[in-house]
Amino acid sequence: MKISKLSSLLVALLLAGFLAPTTSAQQQYRVGDIVEDFELIDRATNQTVKLSELEGHIIFLEWFTWWCPFCRAAAAEIGPGIATYYENEDGNPNGVPVKHIGINMQSEQETDTEAFVRFYQFGQVLNDFNRELADRFQVGGQPIFAIINGVKDSPSHQQWKLLYTELGYGELEFPIQTFRSRIDAVMAGTDPEPEPEPEPEETTAPTITRQPAAQSVAPGNRAELIVAAEGEQLTYQWMRNGNVVPGAIGARLVISNTQSDNTGSYRVTITNSGGSVTSESVQLSLTSGDGRLVNLSSRAFSGTGIEQLVPSFVANGSMRLLVRAVGPTLADFGVSGVLADPQFGLTSGQTVVAENNDWSVGSTIEVGHRRWAGSFVGAFALREGSKDAALLYTYDGGPRTAPVTDVNGSTGSTLVEVYEVPDETRTGRLANLAARGLVPSGQPLVAGFVLGGHSASTLLIRGVGPELGNFGVGTALEDPQISIAASNGVEFVSNDDWSSDAAVGAQIASIGATAGAFALTANSADAALLITLSPGAYTVQVTGKNGASGIVLAEIYDVTDL
Repeated sequence: MKISKLSSLLVALLLAGFLAPTTSAQQQYRVGDIVEDFELIDRATNQTVKLSELEGHIIFLEWFTWWCPFCRAAAAEIGPGIATYYENEDGNPNGVPVKHIGINMQSEQETDTEAFVRFYQFGQVLNDFNRELADRFQVGGQPIFAIINGVKDSPSHQQWKLLYTELGYGELEFPIQTFRSRIDAVMAGTDPEPEPEPEPEETTAPTITRQPAAQSVAPGNRAELIVAAEGEQLTYQWMRNGNVVPGAIGARLVISNTQSDNTGSYRVTITNSGGSVTSESVQLSLTSGDGRLVNLSSRAFSGTGIEQLVPSFVANGSMRLLVRAVGPTLADFGVSGVLADPQFGLTSGQTVVAENNDWSVGSTIEVGHRRWAGSFVGAFALREGSKDAALLYTYDGGPRTAPVTDVNGSTGSTLVEVYEVPDETRTGRLANLAARGLVPSGQPLVAGFVLGGHSASTLLIRGVGPELGNFGVGTALEDPQISIAASNGVEFVSNDDWSSDAAVGAQIASIGATAGAFALTANSADAALLITLSPGAYTVQVTGKNGASGIVLAEIYDVTDL
């Protein structure tokens, strides 16, 4: 287990967007002003795009940064509510096409921006790194919205007139309806020129967004090589030691029973009508099976009743665990609205077997052990005297839950962590980590995990919503979606409906039953993945389709030897 992997995972889970306001001496536009022609660089093509080139459209501009929580909330609703809506309607009620353009203001951490753009399915995205254009519309924050009329000779509005602009999203009431009211009021030009027949678009050659990773597995275990690529109508062909692997024609190459004759150098060629690209070569090798789950970190809103954040875990033998519920110290990382005084009790059935309120209260030896354990496993330090909760627990196996509450009944964001603390008496291993919590509208429940050891582990990962209704949860998330990203934030595999592929669904159902997971109803909208991953830090995001909210259960089962 490497501390750097744990630290990168925890920072990725903790950091939420906060902006230091800026000022600008530039003259700002007001609604009704004529917007001057401007140009920005397109992220995808690196070519200049001018406002004047968008003539004939109603232009909806959305400035964002990947780390801003209000930008995420906006993107989740504007995608289906504006971009897709007007595309399906062939424009506004007067037949005027609507052009939605995202504008990125973050010049660094490109992989995070790319993950944001892909996750929220933005179309065209431009860059405005120095905010010179953003500050002409709104100063000191994000997201920023602007609606501009690009229709010539419209009887309702002058061309290039600013119809609407706003800063922020959290305080807007019925924002989609507000945006649509401005868009729908624009009338078509009185004498529109016929649009020329569009030139047939050339298909762009594929690009690889995540290279396959080398993998070592125990003999007889499952191996999996995964590539992620962008492009239209892609086909795949995997090669081993320069030779075609028969039937290996997907983005994921799975070997269910790995033997010595499966080892070697693998690469994949991805092709479409625009060209082809070949991945880096990676090695598949055999090793002893020592891979294991060593950490779960789940950041989410913890409310009351069914909206309470409830982590749980199961191990198949004895070990020591460090369990933490962090609230106040999150403020040191810029997180607002945190749980002020978290507490939790580890329960076995209905029995509380251990509990903690304030981590630094207790004997000098106890507090010192908690501090040492956090440092040893790579966890960030808790502020001295803070109201965060933590305890060391000697664990003998079996299911445990750790419901998190606030001492004073408040609600807020919290980070719950479960770490394996290695020692010489350890005989067991974590078999299952899970977290049940609320997915707010347009936001994810984030569960990070770390795989230790030297060999790959096979995991069953589930995002359960509809099935919770059979257990009496009336506000369950109706259609959860799960995605997995590596420590650099790049998503590389996702799932919507767990049994959409009948063969994979049957495998997931079978191995889930063996692992002790409750059954999912056939053809339900719950999500699940069976995947083999090399040691490292990963993040699971569970979201609701079209920005829906509800209660969800995120589960990670180690099924390597099943």
